[in-house]
Amino acid sequence: MDLMGFILLLRGPLEIASFGLALAPLLSVSLAYGSLPRHIPVHFGINGRPDRMGSRNRAWILPLLVLAVYAFMSHASGTWAWAFHGRTELPSGGEIPLLLKPVIGCLMSYANEMLIRIARKEADALNGWMLWGLMILLVAPPFALSVLAH
Repeated sequence: MDLMGFILLLRGPLEIASFGLALAPLLSVSLAYGSLPRHIPVHFGINGRPDRMGSRNRAWILPLLVLAVYAFMSHASGTWAWAFHGRTELPSGGEIPLLLKPVIGCLMSYANEMLIRIARKEADALNGWMLWGLMILLVAPPFALSVLAH
C-alpha cells in the first residue's frame, strides 16, 4: 500500500477524532462556565503562567476558534465532500490538513482545559512538556510527508 492509500485508510478515524476534539472545548466551557471566576486567564507567557486576565465571557473565544479552524481545515482536506457526498479522494494537498486537524484539536483542547483549571486555581501554569510535545506533533506530519514523498 502506498502512502496516500495508508492516509485514506486512516481517514475515518482521523475525522472522528478531529470532530470530537473540535467539540470538546465547547462542551468543556459549557459545563464549567458557571463555576468560573469573574476574571480568567486569557494569555500565557513563555513559562506557561498566565500573564493577562480577562472577563469570564472570553472563555468562549477558544472553543469558537477551534470550531472555525476545524471548519476551515475540513474544507481544505475535503471532509465535507467525503462526509456528505461520499467522495473518497483527497484534494491536492489535503493530506496535510487531514493529519493536522487532530493535533491542532489536541493542542487547543489542552489549552482550553488548562485555562479552566488555572482559572479555578486547580493548577498554576500550563505544562511546558505537554505544550512542546504537541508543538512537535504539529510539525511532524508535514515534515514526514515531505520526506516520504521524495
